[in-house]
Amino acid sequence: MLLGTGSRAPFSLGDADRELLLARLDKAVRRAQRSGNGTLATLSLSLPADVDPSAVVCASRRAGEEWFVFEQPDRGRAALACLGRATALSASGARRFESVAARWRELAAEAVSGPAEDSAGGGPLAVGGFSFAPDGGAAPHWEGFAPAALSVPELAFTRVRRAGAETVRLTLAALAHPDDVPDELLQRLQARLGELRQAPLALLDPAPTGRFRVSSAMPPEHYEAAVARAVELIGAGQLQKIVLAR
Repeated sequence: MLLGTGSRAPFSLGDADRELLLARLDKAVRRAQRSGNGTLATLSLSLPADVDPSAVVCASRRAGEEWFVFEQPDRGRAALACLGRATALSASGARRFESVAARWRELAAEAVSGPAEDSAGGGPLAVGGFSFAPDGGAAPHWEGFAPAALSVPELAFTRVRRAGAETVRLTLAALAHPDDVPDELLQRLQARLGELRQAPLALLDPAPTGRFRVSSAMPPEHYEAAVARAVELIGAGQLQKIVLAR
């Protein structure tokens, strides 16, 4: 895989990588035809160490596309950044953990990937989360999230530090179905690679503009009144400090 310089990063598959990915997609389609179930095909490739996973994902995400960024600066600048969705798993109820875990183990076990990639940070990968409540969270910001969910990204960038050197990898994933055409799956992944860019990170949180909704057991007016009363008491010398939480 070659990475050009400049604001646009022309990630492209070399001939050998393209042939290897096509072979895995073909094998995944044939495996799906035998089992009747969708089969993952993945390919993991090395990138230059100066590629910033988060910067690429934030600059390349499509409108409405799923994306995920997680960084641990104190742990060797480890980073995981994902774009798109190859497939997703979800469940609810008291056994949501066991259900999603079992389905992920089965999907990963049947995936077509290289054994050498697994030890190098490649192979099937999923991100997701779980709610404490069996039926999910009730607050507005949890709308759209299943009580238990795992998503396999179409593109996943990882950065790890081994033996004092940083390693950056890109893992491509596609879910092959019995009626899929391997060449079409390959073209879709290549088209997505052609859209990748790397640009300086913008301010994401807090967002400089936007509409927000506050959800609370008490109305906002109650909190505002409590703040006003606290200011009065501090001004009168009856209190020195008060902490209000909502």
